[in-house]
Amino acid sequence: MTVYAARPEQGHPDGSVAPVHYHGFTLRYRMEDEKEYRTVVSTRLHHTLFFEREDEGRRVCFTAAWMNPRLEPGPWSGEISEVVG
Repeated sequence: MTVYAARPEQGHPDGSVAPVHYHGFTLRYRMEDEKEYRTVVSTRLHHTLFFEREDEGRRVCFTAAWMNPRLEPGPWSGEISEVVG
């Protein structure tokens, strides 16, 4: 599953941009029935996650934050979820 980080560009509903001082993003994810998040840091606008075959059909929950020049994340996005397939 590939996760893309972007924010909508003002006046362009199909376009997206990264913040001006973009240095990457931090992604937290967990399976819906788990309590602990796993964390991934990416310096690109996307990151590919790999799951086991037995995870197919399970729901995974994500939240992300841009990183500033000091590599501090924040603010965090709202949580979204997708089915592993």
